[in-house]
Amino acid sequence: MREIGLRARAAAARRRGAVRAVASADAGAGAGASAADAALLRLASDFGARLHPGLTIGPGLHHGRALVCAAPLPAADTAGPAPRRALVRVPLDLVLSDSLPGCSPAARAAPELAPLLAPGSGAAWELRLAGLLLWAARGGGGGGGGGGSGVELGGGGGGGARVGRERSFWRRYAWLALPPAERQGSLLLWGEEELRELQDEALAAAARRWRAEVCSAHTQFFGGRKGPGGCGGGWRPSLDEWLWATAAVESRAFGVKVDGSEQQCLPPFLDLANHAPGAPTAHGPARCGGGDGGDGGSSSKGSGSSGSSGSGGGRLSDAPEAAAGSHHAGGAGAGWFELRSDAAYGAGEEVAISYGEKSNSELLEQYGFVLEGNPHDRLDLSGLDAFLPQQTAPGAAPQRMPRAALAAAAAAAAARAGEGPAEAARARAAAASLAARLGWRDAREYRASTPASAAACLAAAEACLRAQASGWATSEAEDAAALAALLLGSQGGLPGAARRAAALRFRLERKRLVAAGLEVLRLCGAGG
Repeated sequence: MREIGLRARAAAARRRGAVRAVASADAGAGAGASAADAALLRLASDFGARLHPGLTIGPGLHHGRALVCAAPLPAADTAGPAPRRALVRVPLDLVLSDSLPGCSPAARAAPELAPLLAPGSGAAWELRLAGLLLWAARGGGGGGGGGGSGVELGGGGGGGARVGRERSFWRRYAWLALPPAERQGSLLLWGEEELRELQDEALAAAARRWRAEVCSAHTQFFGGRKGPGGCGGGWRPSLDEWLWATAAVESRAFGVKVDGSEQQCLPPFLDLANHAPGAPTAHGPARCGGGDGGDGGSSSKGSGSSGSSGSGGGRLSDAPEAAAGSHHAGGAGAGWFELRSDAAYGAGEEVAISYGEKSNSELLEQYGFVLEGNPHDRLDLSGLDAFLPQQTAPGAAPQRMPRAALAAAAAAAAARAGEGPAEAARARAAAASLAARLGWRDAREYRASTPASAAACLAAAEACLRAQASGWATSEAEDAAALAALLLGSQGGLPGAARRAAALRFRLERKRLVAAGLEVLRLCGAGG
């Protein structure tokens, strides 16, 4: 996933005892969602994908669709450092990837996509996956069945069993599982007015740069030219389709290491899993004969993530192979892509995954949600140098302070937290931010620091944070009131309301993190 401002870019659920996640996109509700969930289960069965008998597809705890335990699932009696029990298993040929062996063979071979998928195309992995998704779900031709999230299917042709299988599956899956653009949360799809609601110009600028790159790629590969740089054939996805597909894959893709190299893919059904920090799952390819098809899947969506590798030994207890001769049965010959977990789950509990150790800026940019009390959020201390005393004398005391003092202050702030785990998590995240920027780094700095230099650090950090707070257009109280009015009032169901709510939550978390930082500094200066 992409880091903020970087090109290498590699919703959320509250677990029991986990930090709550709030998303801005919803895949449906009520009876309509129940019918779609049942249709997804039938689709999985039709095409040889399997869910553990204790697992089903249903509404998430706070939003959208999720992988939910229909009955208590005891911990698996397995040995080893990595999860081995397969909870979801998908034939590799249904997984979209231009780099993971065995995935989407028909889409990868499509001449319409050759320029985009060429090794020298320069297209980011999100764009290559978007092309595969559009070709499979909306490219027209053989396969039949279904439409796609509100955008008309394009023209073009295709034939053969593989083309028919991939397109038949992905047209139905996109229709049932992938929300239309207006219900996706990625900042790629936000308008200028919505970006201004963030009150974070750096994040808004990163979103604009990414959108410009995505639009430029559409012109390059689908702007009507043939030959080098342009995709040939009669299929021309619209810019709206291209943006929809890119937003869909960047928020749903998984990263997996194969032979030490990070590869990205979009595995259907696994992408229904929502986010919980530290979720005890792993994912990755597994060959039909058993054994891992790669170095093991990381425990989070996207690239650049870290997690335990998985073994292919765990198998579903009720996963018969698809009936011989079925049009949709083939495709498992190359192996499977699996979601694995040995943990115990209660009835009604979601099987979540971790998207990685991401700040709220990163989560909002790519997925459209924020975590309350995100343990990986950090204070913005980029302007701190302007508030530190200028050092000109040789041998002056380093502008550092005791890490232990910050940790003690964070513990004291967490103990006094009146709003529960989220407030305590903010105190710890604020202290981690301050320690990374101002804490002693080695024995020399420890010996050279003085009470006066530590006090100067405290004063500079406080001035930096107060300067940030003074520049906000609205206060924490105003944002909280606006969010409550939006959720309780008639505007909650209007177009754009979910994105405005996400922006308000993001602003609130930033301001509450700064408030937590100021409290940590106060306690640190007071000796806890």
